[in-house]
Amino acid sequence: MERVLEIAKAAQLTAHKARPHNARDLRDFSRIKEGEHGGQTEARGEPLEFTYNRTCFQDRYKRQHRDQLCSTIVAHLAKDGLMFIHPTQNRSLTPREAARIQSFPDWFQFPVARTHQFRLIGNAVPPLVAEAVGEELREFLREPASGPDLIAFELPPLPQSEADAVEWLKPLLDKPPRALKVIPIAELKRAWHAIAFLYAGLHPDAALDHGEKTSRKPLENYEPVRILEPRLLAPYYERSGWPVILAPIAREAWRRYTAEELSDEEFYCSEAQIAGMSHRSPAFSEAVRLSGSEQTN
Repeated sequence: MERVLEIAKAAQLTAHKARPHNARDLRDFSRIKEGEHGGQTEARGEPLEFTYNRTCFQDRYKRQHRDQLCSTIVAHLAKDGLMFIHPTQNRSLTPREAARIQSFPDWFQFPVARTHQFRLIGNAVPPLVAEAVGEELREFLREPASGPDLIAFELPPLPQSEADAVEWLKPLLDKPPRALKVIPIAELKRAWHAIAFLYAGLHPDAALDHGEKTSRKPLENYEPVRILEPRLLAPYYERSGWPVILAPIAREAWRRYTAEELSDEEFYCSEAQIAGMSHRSPAFSEAVRLSGSEQTN
């Protein structure tokens, strides 16, 4: 049965006070039709007074439409609300209206000044999105396990220990990008699943933007890996968390994935992550096993 997620409403609203606007902005607001942005307003022959570069900021002024999707709520609301003009009133959205769009219940309080309220709301993960993701994760962990003591994984090959994972990775660690492009897909897949086994906290998407700043601060709880191959722990990129030595392998995995040589299941390989977490934590393994047993009963 499909669940319907709703926003809880309150009898009395808080944080529902709009910010003031100058006379020029109010005149521009009055010229923009519902669902229209400033570039469209000027295109139909209604000049605006705003001073922003019209070649770069045509959507700087945007009146939202009551029956259409709202523009993405962003933390920039803390600076101005010009992209979030009310559908029918000449003002920008209030913090409470922005919070409703983000799916915050009306009873949720934002105990800070209005500017900071907008920043909190814009930076937040929408509660209903978080709930939906959590429900999917709970269902995933409830998938039945086979055998009385061990979790079964259907995505071969998977390492059985840190030593296995490191051995699978070592042949690729010092290969230049050109050499990685010609290794057999089975060998790359083994190394990719070894990474997921070792680092449950690393996400493949983060490997697209490492940033430039690195750190050599030792990572905790990786003692077996430090002994077997210390380069797998440091240096690492502070933004993405990826060890520097693994960045070329990640780029090659992305190339194979976009070329459809790796399936979604092989690329995101959550089974390998869970296998690694289960190996390192008997309590986690038991929790997943019991969850699977409850599902089958």
